[in-house]
Amino acid sequence: MMVFVLATAGITSAQQNQRQLTNPERPRGRLINDVAEAKIAMHPVTPFVEASTVALVKIDLARLDLDANLRAIDAMGESNEAVRSFMRGTVESLRRAGVDAFYLVAGTRSVTDGGPLVVIPCEDTTAVRNLAEAMISQLPNRGQLKSHEGKEVVLAGPQAAIDRVLNAESVLRPRLLLPLTQQSDYHHLAVISLPEEYRHELKALWPEQLRKSFPVKVSPQQLANDLLVIDVSWKMLPEPDVQVKFVGSSQAAVERLRKTVAEVLAVVPAVADTVEVTTTPDSVVLRSRVDQLQAVIATIVLPARRRAEVLRVSNSLKQVGIAFHNYASTNRHVVPRHLTDPEENPLYSWRVALLPYLEQQALYESFKRDQAWDSPANQQVSSTRIPTFTEDESLGNKTTFRAPVYPGSLWHGNGPPKRFRDVIDGSSNTIMFIDAPRDAAIEWARPEPWVLSDDLMNDIFGDRQRAHVAMMDGSVIVLEKSEMTNEKLKALLTIAGGETIESLR
Repeated sequence: MMVFVLATAGITSAQQNQRQLTNPERPRGRLINDVAEAKIAMHPVTPFVEASTVALVKIDLARLDLDANLRAIDAMGESNEAVRSFMRGTVESLRRAGVDAFYLVAGTRSVTDGGPLVVIPCEDTTAVRNLAEAMISQLPNRGQLKSHEGKEVVLAGPQAAIDRVLNAESVLRPRLLLPLTQQSDYHHLAVISLPEEYRHELKALWPEQLRKSFPVKVSPQQLANDLLVIDVSWKMLPEPDVQVKFVGSSQAAVERLRKTVAEVLAVVPAVADTVEVTTTPDSVVLRSRVDQLQAVIATIVLPARRRAEVLRVSNSLKQVGIAFHNYASTNRHVVPRHLTDPEENPLYSWRVALLPYLEQQALYESFKRDQAWDSPANQQVSSTRIPTFTEDESLGNKTTFRAPVYPGSLWHGNGPPKRFRDVIDGSSNTIMFIDAPRDAAIEWARPEPWVLSDDLMNDIFGDRQRAHVAMMDGSVIVLEKSEMTNEKLKALLTIAGGETIESLR
């Protein structure tokens, strides 16, 4: 009785959407009389699935760990403050509007339409449609992309796709839709299943065998006959996991699929080491070995993180170097190590003086330059984080960009500010600034000098293996600890020692 009620509710829900559900994957006239197909009929994406639909993708916002994934994007060097802010704002706005998940619906017509259809079940349809319209308006090639507000759903995508699903007869595709209704430990899902008529066409068009030179013995024609569904499920960070399920048309088909998978994995042993293969009566399942997958991700993310860090630090140091040169060009001398009051008491650091040359004119004008950096009037400005000085957000208003004070260096002595003509060793052979170890970080406005000892290796590298330095010519180089000595560092710091970089190698 309960099964019949569920099925009836599913059909009634579809009829309320002014759709007549047909089931091309079952014999015509067969009643939807089981719980699984009742759930399919009631699923919010079902009314927008067509006979030509090939793939569905579900993105679960409710279980998405946004912070962990933003950190991963940062590590890959693909993000910046604007990107992070946009992603966080979008996800949080969707969640507030009652969006637990959204779906991409793609089919054979998506290419000519100009893209897939996005289906967003939600509570606040007006808010979601406004957000969709705002996002579409930012796209450079938005073309015919539009949005549509329905009952508890918003559609976004090509106008042709929206018009078609709103007016066409909706079909019931159990093979494509069933995975969406099943409980799973995985958060996100992609399902690929060809309509039956397309499978028949592929069997007629695809060859019986591939060339003998192909590393895997597989019959494309047989594969089109054997493979009904590809179901890819995954979890993202912080605990990544992936499962791929190949659903066969029969037990014999499942056995053939198992052999094909084994042959493919034998050709790519690096992938084989990261997955385990099991079979069920209707499918072949590949699941990632979580520990191996995390190791693979680490080999990708960690080097990318290092590259991203190198790029970010180098770019910031270059900006500071350009500001240094512009200041010197305007004032006919390099920026002083710190600025003082009439009694020669230090008030604030050289970084404050460079603010106008770092597109921080408003902040510079807010700074009371006749008072100390930490005076009540300057506390709010001094506590502001300057991204150019501080790439690491955890440092707050501190910076590791330091001016090294060492006998004979650019910043040594309390006399008048130096000029470029004082750098006898040449600007390409003399250090201007250093990205110091983290324990040498200081508030960017504080005038306290970074006085180096004779143990330059320890002062400059700390426990790091490399250090970024900005040279007087504006270039940024990376010093490798393994290649440096105290003597070499001394030569790079002094402005009139007579050494060159080439003579140090």
